[in-house]
Amino acid sequence: MNFRTDNEPFKKEMQKFTTMIVNMMKSEKLFESQGGPIILSQIENEFGPVEYEIGPPGQVYTNWAAKMAVAQDIGVCWVMCKQHDAPDPIINTCNGFYCDYFYANKPYKPKMWTEAWTGWLISSFRVKIVLSGEQCTRSCMLPRARVHSRVPAAYPARPRTLAACPARPCTPPRACPRARRSWTLERASFQAFY
Repeated sequence: MNFRTDNEPFKKEMQKFTTMIVNMMKSEKLFESQGGPIILSQIENEFGPVEYEIGPPGQVYTNWAAKMAVAQDIGVCWVMCKQHDAPDPIINTCNGFYCDYFYANKPYKPKMWTEAWTGWLISSFRVKIVLSGEQCTRSCMLPRARVHSRVPAAYPARPRTLAACPARPCTPPRACPRARRSWTLERASFQAFY
């Protein structure tokens, strides 16, 4: 079976599963429209690059998924992450290290960041955290941000500089430490590289 494309058997099963999950949420009154805590729902995840690769069948599938989701009538907004052409009324959202150059695909849609990546898995048991809380916040708010990544010698550093962030206080201070730290997780022990 071909997944995530204009394939009727897959779409039938996807709709069945989505409807089952939505009905479970509705029965528990979890959507904000019912007084619950769920304020957004997501249909599909990072499909934009896949759609680009597979072409027209991907576009047909994107439009179908959007219509199927909206027909669930949940009373809250639906989003598609990393989907620049998310059809109305679906909100396209950004995820990644930097979302400062991201824009909503329609002027009446909000600019949203659904995943703030502060690190990246670079090999088995090694995690590289490259952004502090302040840098994550600034990346979404400012037109440009600067990050110098630092990794162990086995992984040469590749600084990425777009422009310097202006110095300004963070809010709240504890959430945005001024000191940038790079961490490596190696065999369940943390080592700091300053």
